[in-house]
Amino acid sequence: MEKHWVIDEECFVTPRGGKYQAHYMIKGTGKVRRQTTGESDLEKAKDAAKKRYREIVGLQERGVTVHSTGKLVHYFNDVAKKQRQYWIDGINSGTGTPIHHSYIQIMDKWLLPFFKDIPIADVDDDLIFDFEEHRKKELGREPGKTTINSHNCVFRAIYDMAVRKKFVQSSQVPIFTVRNKGVESNPRGKFTPDEMAEIESQLFIWREDHPKFSSRYLAKLTYYYVKLLVTSGIRPGKEIGLLQWKHVDENYFNEPDGLHYIKLNMPHRKTSKGKAAGYILLSKDLINTCFADLKKLTRRTEPDDYLFCDMDGAPAKSFSERFRHFLEEKGMRYQNEDLLKGRSLYSMRHFYATQRIIKEKVPREIL
Repeated sequence: MEKHWVIDEECFVTPRGGKYQAHYMIKGTGKVRRQTTGESDLEKAKDAAKKRYREIVGLQERGVTVHSTGKLVHYFNDVAKKQRQYWIDGINSGTGTPIHHSYIQIMDKWLLPFFKDIPIADVDDDLIFDFEEHRKKELGREPGKTTINSHNCVFRAIYDMAVRKKFVQSSQVPIFTVRNKGVESNPRGKFTPDEMAEIESQLFIWREDHPKFSSRYLAKLTYYYVKLLVTSGIRPGKEIGLLQWKHVDENYFNEPDGLHYIKLNMPHRKTSKGKAAGYILLSKDLINTCFADLKKLTRRTEPDDYLFCDMDGAPAKSFSERFRHFLEEKGMRYQNEDLLKGRSLYSMRHFYATQRIIKEKVPREIL
């Protein structure tokens, strides 16, 4: 028998039937576990054998008895961590999507601590019910349907991998559903056109109503921040907060309609594929109503300067909190008493999208 050692005295492969078979020395027993690598290429067979052998060693280190025959035990958390790494690799390579960040957080906070060392083949509908009761207890309330659906997406991804790797059969996959579970999420508060006009008017006055120069500076910055959100539909946070003047072209000629616009390059806006979304075009009216005054306020107009910077030149923060305090002060935080979710900076994006739909007369069937 021709042996090709992968790890000296621990793992080797041999040719058999056109493919290579791996031989793993089971520590403490003196026995050998044999398994096909599924590879006809020697180097690929060695890689497959090494990876499999490390799994066996990992199981033994966790106190699992590995026999020379029969199937290996695969634990829920082991499969979950493989899926977690797959998402991380995708994010790092640029092929992942933003939602994968949320899925990783769900896995770390909820799934991994609960399932621990439970074999994935033993996770059935009863155990999923126990998890759902645990989640409800930890939250202190019935979770929303959106929360449940997000958790179910993570579960399905884990089991898709488990089935693909033949760790479980399709018939062993538990049922993940939101039917008759959870509560409907409260809709985000929104603004009417009249309310937006009132907010702009009140913000204009409010920005001067601060005794300290530093507070007055940040209030004025918030005024222009909100103005740009309302007219562009940009997301509050990193997407707008990291914009620099080098991203702004105040005299861009748009060939399709023969008009000039402000071109705002968006290096931090991500699409569903995780790629930069290019740019957006804005009315040149914003030069006089926003950008010119913003430059006078910050006195920072170099290409690498941030549009919305604090007095030291660093990206300014706490716009959400500052705007929330403004709304509460003016009694405009909540649209009505029935809505528990108050209005926020993100409501500006909803307002922008709604007005675009109305202006462009988008048919209901398309929505």
